[in-house]
Amino acid sequence: MLGSVPSAVTRAQGFEVEPRIQRIDFVGNAAFEDQTLQEQMLLEFPSLLRPLRSRPRYRRNVFPKEMRRVEAFYRRHGFGGVTVRLDSIVALSQKQPAKVAIMVGVREGPRTVLREVRYTPQQVLSLEELRRATPIVPGQPYPFGAAHRGHLTRALRIAYLSRGYLGVAVSDSTLLAPDSTEAVLVFKLEPGPQFHIRAVHVGGNEQTATEVIHRELTFKAGEVYDFTRVQSSEQNLYSTILFRRVTIREESLDVAQRTVDIAVRVEERKMTFVEGSVGIGRRNNYEAHATGRFGLRNLWGRGHALEWQSTVSYDLEQGGDNYYVEQRMRYVNRYLFGSPVRLVPQIAYSIDRRSDDVELNRTRVDVPAFWRSGRFTQLSLGPFASFTTTTLEEESDDLLETRALSFGISRNSSDNLFNPRQGDVRSLSVQCAGFGGDNHFNRVTGTYSRYERFGPVTLALGLRLGWVESFGPSREASAADIGVNGVPFEFLFQAGGNTTVRGFDNNSLGPRLTVTTVTDPGEAAVVDTFQVHAGTVLLLGNVEARAPLPLLGMLNLGVVVFLDSGNVWRDVEEMTSAPFGVRFDDLYTGASDMRYSYGVGLRYGTPFGPIRVDLGFPLKRNGRRVVHLGIGHAF
Repeated sequence: MLGSVPSAVTRAQGFEVEPRIQRIDFVGNAAFEDQTLQEQMLLEFPSLLRPLRSRPRYRRNVFPKEMRRVEAFYRRHGFGGVTVRLDSIVALSQKQPAKVAIMVGVREGPRTVLREVRYTPQQVLSLEELRRATPIVPGQPYPFGAAHRGHLTRALRIAYLSRGYLGVAVSDSTLLAPDSTEAVLVFKLEPGPQFHIRAVHVGGNEQTATEVIHRELTFKAGEVYDFTRVQSSEQNLYSTILFRRVTIREESLDVAQRTVDIAVRVEERKMTFVEGSVGIGRRNNYEAHATGRFGLRNLWGRGHALEWQSTVSYDLEQGGDNYYVEQRMRYVNRYLFGSPVRLVPQIAYSIDRRSDDVELNRTRVDVPAFWRSGRFTQLSLGPFASFTTTTLEEESDDLLETRALSFGISRNSSDNLFNPRQGDVRSLSVQCAGFGGDNHFNRVTGTYSRYERFGPVTLALGLRLGWVESFGPSREASAADIGVNGVPFEFLFQAGGNTTVRGFDNNSLGPRLTVTTVTDPGEAAVVDTFQVHAGTVLLLGNVEARAPLPLLGMLNLGVVVFLDSGNVWRDVEEMTSAPFGVRFDDLYTGASDMRYSYGVGLRYGTPFGPIRVDLGFPLKRNGRRVVHLGIGHAF
């Protein structure tokens, strides 16, 4: 036994029951602390987030594997001769022999540093390309771990496979200094011959035209074989949602002619679909939602799609005539005139009566085109026309036509579409309305979200901006009576509530809408103010910390702490003169003040994003808490 122990009982044999490990002490370790070594094990001890977790049991057939993990950690850091062994098991009390401390002996040996990386001569890849494929440099700990070196050799193989060298052989060896403090890593490279694609064979498609599949492939006959293109082609075929299974493999390798066939096998999905969903959420009040979709995924076998979607929402708190109905038809052409541009024309009709004060009847036609310029970035451009009648209590606009051109760019590098923990999301949208319609305005919106992971905790930051301003005829004499500064109500910004500034009712922030009417010429104008808040300038900021719930993290339950801020303003001048500081000594009576709130929430993880319940508190003395329900993160 190494060192002294806190009890007189040391067990060399098995216990009558599997004891619980109270602590693990390492002896002989100089390079790493005990806590660092214990973290390499899969044993789960009580922690700050899970204080009531049971301590792990000692199992004779399992604990040696934990020590091998510690050895692997040492080898990854250059200790090739390390040995880790069980030294003793000590009962902390004779009255409670089922509680033990484990002492683990460590013999580190010398630490080996990488002196040089060598590659055997070849004519395919330059030295810089080889180093780029194997990101390991002299001075780093030597990679004794087989997994680490295997990752490096695989990266080299892929580099050759991407240039058509299907028979490439890559192996590694080590030249160790006599005192084991330095080592040279040698990669033996045997590229072999370069292969070209002789033919591409497609099979398994019964309803899909073969040329549709070829269109998704990034390789063709006559080209040099490229492994990375094979992988991207497989992903492209899956993204069409036409296929349940895709397999791409090499066949009929001809060494003499240095050619290879590529076989593409697909298993098609059902081309007609009917889907539906129901749920309960909150916008202004709690609402029941129902959505139905049906359509065709593969019109005429060309990969085009046509779908009809019907949505109904009903206000469960207000009841009566408070509802929302939308009918939408959409057509998808993934390759416009054979180009990588995706055209998605659609037409929608909606009646929005979810507010007691406002009713919107709208027909909208969109013809957007999308083009993906990279792995994370997408561009969009297209015209749209909106025909809207807005009713605000007893006031009503005539049917107004908005003709506009919209441009957008978005970039999403987050690691998960529904529950991101790392990366960022950026978007910019610009709309210009006019072109002979009733409304003339420019509208710009931008969003930025950043996600950083700190152990089990995810820190999310969000910023959203919006600006809209009328020009020309709408500035001189607006066709829209219900709006702000010539901008119609449907294109204004609103804030407060579930996804903007929690702790406030939905769409309750900012100035109230006013409508000016003149009943008879020569009479004074009548200005009516309504309980509807909207503006032409939007600013929102959100900070949120997300973590698994202590004790219940295994049940997909999580907790969040958030701080929200934001508001909408009538115009830029009102925003620049508004107070932005956090103030506690007044009642925030000004509608133009920057609003702040804080709160906590619960999350239940699902494959399509978390179901969330948030409790928000406004930062003002006369504020009240507000409960928010939703699916998906607030930002």
